Amino acid sequence: MQITMWGYKDAGHALRQVSFQRYVLINKSGLRIDSMFVSRWSDPDIGRYTDDFVGYDSDLQLGYAYNSDSVDVEFQAYGLTPPAAGYALLQGPIVPSPDDTANFRFHKLPGYQNLPVTSFGYVSVGAPINPPPYGDYDGTLEWYNLLNGFRPTTDTLNPTPYTHGAGPQAGQATRFPLNGDPLLGTGDIDGAGNNFPPGDRQFALCSGPFTMMPGDAQEIVLMIGAGITDDYLTAINALKSYVPAAREMYESLIQAPVVGIADPAPLAAAFELEQNYPNPFNPVTVIGYQLSVVSEVRLVVYNLLGQTIRTLVDARQAPGAYEVQWDGRDGQGMALGSGIYFYRLKVGNFAENRKMVLLK
Repeated sequence: MQITMWGYKDAGHALRQVSFQRYVLINKSGLRIDSMFVSRWSDPDIGRYTDDFVGYDSDLQLGYAYNSDSVDVEFQAYGLTPPAAGYALLQGPIVPSPDDTANFRFHKLPGYQNLPVTSFGYVSVGAPINPPPYGDYDGTLEWYNLLNGFRPTTDTLNPTPYTHGAGPQAGQATRFPLNGDPLLGTGDIDGAGNNFPPGDRQFALCSGPFTMMPGDAQEIVLMIGAGITDDYLTAINALKSYVPAAREMYESLIQAPVVGIADPAPLAAAFELEQNYPNPFNPVTVIGYQLSVVSEVRLVVYNLLGQTIRTLVDARQAPGAYEVQWDGRDGQGMALGSGIYFYRLKVGNFAENRKMVLLK
């Protein structure tokens, strides 16, 4: 798993209140992973952890936490009103969809779509819905149910659904509980009706299922943000107001889709060659690259004289993320000495080179 985090200092107020998290998952197991899910699991303590609520906004794909009343001893010490904080899904995992276009690796990828948040789950420590345990089989079953949008129980054949605890849909099964409006006091809101009293809340934004073949990669991008005002409930709306700005900023980073191979500019954007890691290396390094279209691909290692040392890839490949290991040996299996080497990725009529150092 690769994680990248970034934020913006000199930006509008909304962007100064958020940061971005990008997760890249690569299946290096050599096995097909079926019915996979991803989840942003959070234990968002708002000051003192024993008096929190959580909620979900379906339109914004935002899971959030807020204080159960206007006073929290941790923030009171600083003369502050309790804030609201949460995560919004900006880009979910990709699945094949012939008529759609997905965001992937900062490019538009035709023939795929990004999955949205497919369920929101929560637990309250000490209440009937407790966090799934780690490191045992029962915990695995509970996590599987939670990822599929059910309460974390061990019965996967007859899972127990979440139900709305308040509002006009009270008692109805749902994969998105607590989706009411705390500021207006409408719908299913935490602490109301049959929902739990304030406590130590944890929540999960889940997305899936999808399949990962050997070598496949998935990319998930989230916004994390916090809103603070002079009222603990209006802080929720402040947080919600930041999500569209964050989504717009992230979308501005996505390059236009590849529309054909006659125009050099779109084709040049159809691949990306990454810096090898580790670098310098001994004895093995990994070279990664991404393809946005089906391509004829050659990945070759050269020495300083421009002589071919080894051809690592020479094949027609589908769109996706790839990683290739080089063990510092030539095409005959002979170990090479320390020095500077180059690797070149050629896709169609375009190529990119990078330098690496073998250090023994």
